Amino acid sequence: MKKSTLLAFFLLVATASFAQDPDSLEIQEALPEIPAKPAKQAPSGYAYNDYGYLITAQQAYWSKLGSHYSDKYYQNGKSGMKAQDGTVLIPAEYDDLHFQYCGFMVASKEGKSGVINEANQMVIPFSYKRLELLYKPLAFQVPQGVPLEDLRLLAIREDGQAGLLNGKGEVIFPFRENRYVEVVYFYPGVRTTQGYVTSELPAYQTAMAQTALIYHMPGEMGVVAMDGQVVLPFEYATMDVFYWAEDFRVQHPEWLQVGNADNQVGVFDLRRREWMIEPKFYGGIGPLYVMNPDEKPFGPMLFGTQAATDPDEDGVTFTRAGVIDSTGCTVLPFEYMGFGLSFLHQGKFHIWAEKMGKWGVVDIDNRVVTPFEHSKVIQRFDMDRGPHFSLKDSTNQYFGLLSLEGKMAIPFRYKWLGDHNGRLVIFVNDQMKCGLVDDQGREVLPGIYTDIQLLRHGFFYINADSKLGLVDPSGKVLVQPAYKGAYTENMLPAFSRDFKARGIPEAEVVTVLTREDGAAFVLLKNGKLVELD
Repeated sequence: MKKSTLLAFFLLVATASFAQDPDSLEIQEALPEIPAKPAKQAPSGYAYNDYGYLITAQQAYWSKLGSHYSDKYYQNGKSGMKAQDGTVLIPAEYDDLHFQYCGFMVASKEGKSGVINEANQMVIPFSYKRLELLYKPLAFQVPQGVPLEDLRLLAIREDGQAGLLNGKGEVIFPFRENRYVEVVYFYPGVRTTQGYVTSELPAYQTAMAQTALIYHMPGEMGVVAMDGQVVLPFEYATMDVFYWAEDFRVQHPEWLQVGNADNQVGVFDLRRREWMIEPKFYGGIGPLYVMNPDEKPFGPMLFGTQAATDPDEDGVTFTRAGVIDSTGCTVLPFEYMGFGLSFLHQGKFHIWAEKMGKWGVVDIDNRVVTPFEHSKVIQRFDMDRGPHFSLKDSTNQYFGLLSLEGKMAIPFRYKWLGDHNGRLVIFVNDQMKCGLVDDQGREVLPGIYTDIQLLRHGFFYINADSKLGLVDPSGKVLVQPAYKGAYTENMLPAFSRDFKARGIPEAEVVTVLTREDGAAFVLLKNGKLVELD
């Protein structure tokens, strides 16, 4: 089978999270909620922590306050922990110390990792190369009231094998040889760069049910849940947690792209622990989105991918690109070499596609909208007459503008086509000078300017020898280049008081022009210039 690599689509699973109702997540096999044990009576001056260890009353006080009230300190190259009043909580006798709250601190000593509590008592022996506590919801602290049996740690031994432990050090999933283990969180919760949660998280047991470990080995990858259950067996070649657009991460953080030994890929739903799209496609499975940020995906979720064609008359099969829905059903047939820009037009999904080295546009019904006779599209232009597309000529030197119907609205004669106001497009010519051309290919402003930029309401400013002027939306020079500065839209709020003092509605303002002598003038939509005091 010949396999094309022309199409590279990506699916993501967001490990960063989002705010949503955790009760709507259909969690399977959540870890059991264990009721709190009755408080034991401690001797005078002592207290029992959440895990039943006897500690001093002072240690209990600082522990309950949490890590915001304690600081790591260093002495003779070792790490310890002090309270904010200077009280030594943990002596400086560790290579490193990670305060995790509630008497659960991951520490390293003589090159080995283990766990201690506030009283410096060993909870998990120092016999691991590395320990990573999973689910640290606030400043990397353990949630209060969670039994040690329900805590989860990723443990790496000296031999490189990784396993899953609970907070008592008991093995939940046996140690396996691996290259590395990837932690996948797909529970809600937005995190800052410091790791602090800024939205409410689900209960610990729910969060653990929404956490998984991906074990990586060449040709032998699998997924293990926090209860130790193998969610996907160790028989896959690839498992990819990709990152995509923000709205996709918000909607589907639990999707995992999985590939088998035959390079066939599918999408696995970690939350439901079942296949969403069976592994029978090639080159990746990626969501298709319209490129205009004001538009939303139309209809059901669509994915671009590749599949094998039926054998031809010589019995040869090929790999071609097509579009599927979220169940794996074919929406556009697998007859294309690749896909490019996608967009909505008149309420219908359209996509640029390639056949035999040429590009055209097909709609969701596989109807050819733009013939397959063009080079690849560079950019979409939302002109008043409908969608247009910039593309390069066969020499790869000059840009032109193509209408959706396949007509060259602007011929291949420009080194670049820039911003537009729906009717006029900024161009750069061979002399690297700027001008304006309309959607019929007529140059309405000659290419003699150093720079042209689009302003509000379809106006442009022109730059000639570092002097600025103004052009109206039709391309007529309204103000000859004689000014020092012209303010773009994001700079106009600085003049709000001046506008208000003169009774000028800010929505009517195009720009503010300044002269060499410091005088300032407001240009309004009607073309009128008003001097500011």
